[in-house]
Amino acid sequence: MSEMLAKSIDLASAQFELAGDTAPGLSHVVGRHGSSDRLGSNNLRALISMSTRIADAVAIVATGLLAYALSQNEIDRIRFYTSELVTAALLSGVYFNYVGLYSVTSLRSLSNQLSKVAGAFTAVVGTLLILSYLLKISSDISRVWSILWFALALTALILIRLAVWQSIKSLYRAGWFATPIAVVGARESLRRLMPLLSSEAGKTIRLIGIYDTDEPNFSAFEQIALASRSASIDEVLIPLPWTNDLPLEALLRPLRNLPIAVRLIPEIPRTTFSCLSFGERCGLPAISVIERPLTDFQTALKRAEDLVISSIALAFAAPPMLVICMLIKLDSPGPILFRQDRWGFNARKISVLKFRTMKMNSGDDPGVTQAARNDPRVTRVGRILRRTSLDELPQLLNVLRGDMSLVGPRPHAVAHNERYVALIDNYLGRHRVKPGITGLAQVNGCRGITDTLDKMERRVAFDLHYIDTWSIFLDLKVMVMTLFVGFVNRNAF
Repeated sequence: MSEMLAKSIDLASAQFELAGDTAPGLSHVVGRHGSSDRLGSNNLRALISMSTRIADAVAIVATGLLAYALSQNEIDRIRFYTSELVTAALLSGVYFNYVGLYSVTSLRSLSNQLSKVAGAFTAVVGTLLILSYLLKISSDISRVWSILWFALALTALILIRLAVWQSIKSLYRAGWFATPIAVVGARESLRRLMPLLSSEAGKTIRLIGIYDTDEPNFSAFEQIALASRSASIDEVLIPLPWTNDLPLEALLRPLRNLPIAVRLIPEIPRTTFSCLSFGERCGLPAISVIERPLTDFQTALKRAEDLVISSIALAFAAPPMLVICMLIKLDSPGPILFRQDRWGFNARKISVLKFRTMKMNSGDDPGVTQAARNDPRVTRVGRILRRTSLDELPQLLNVLRGDMSLVGPRPHAVAHNERYVALIDNYLGRHRVKPGITGLAQVNGCRGITDTLDKMERRVAFDLHYIDTWSIFLDLKVMVMTLFVGFVNRNAF
């Protein structure tokens, strides 16, 4: 077994491009960068975060002064505008920090940064407008200056994010964010962990040592404590399960007084769960592997959004809906509304409303056999309604009733659910939130007939991504996109 471990250590050493000697009686590898010869990764992260904060503040003030120079002739009022800009810079620091715009992990995602900076800076400007109104100074602020400054400042903030993102990419590739770590644990746990660490070697981690607790008469944690004084070790990783006879808490005592982070690695597959978080229940540590998609507050916020917007939409849609009702009655015999049972929140059955677009007694259930191009079952009025998605308008009543939401995964026919639940992994995850009139999948082209498994898989992928990344801003974005690309679509027939 010791020979097998030695081979595993040698393999890990090759994967991590380490060079070092193994001390007698010690399963231990020390890298050639044992002593840190560059700025620590934590210090570098702090430096980037602070630099970005300063750059944002300078950009907000500088673009405001530039806008003043371009739009105003009265030099004596520059102090007033400067005080506004300083307030904006301070508010931006608070708002940007709150939404995570200064963490290096967040800065690595460009699309996430750009959407957040646009939303947060808009919130800053909105707060300034409210404060100006309450202080009765809104009439003193030039509207031309406000618009010009907002445009210039937002452009500058986006350019800063682009520069920071590109810099962080280069630093990651060069290994500047590599945290020096030691790994200690049972032999089998080490063997399972080492291949998983290899993908981040030289980028986010730099392996300093591997310690086998199955080695007899060997005190791994005392050795780590000694090694940390000669070699830079920021973190100690301990893969679980812990098989040593001695309690882990007692063994960790030598590390308590050292500036080292100790992290337990549970036996949870990396790709199974989208988000892991640590918490406490009944005084015991608990790792969350699955969370509710929306908190109580988010659920209430989304419901308020549905009630307000659907009520306004229904008021504007009432006249055209009345005309549509008359046209349906004149075009073909049968009811105006079509009802179909579908799965809603938590796979509970709901009755979804639509304007009838097919002839009565047309054979197949239109909710199960999807309409095809030039389908003879579709009426003349129904063809127009389906092409423009106006047949979905009665679902505003479903939203008011609480069965559906304005934005969410589109509800499929029961027969389709029963078919695809066995073919697509996590298909039922779509029902963790209420179904929607429109959704992220629909505005990204996933409409029409799903005649292949790939089409349904793509639609489900968008639905699950929407649930995992929900925000009020995402809902508003989907609604706006629906106005431009969601109603009329070549795949709707």
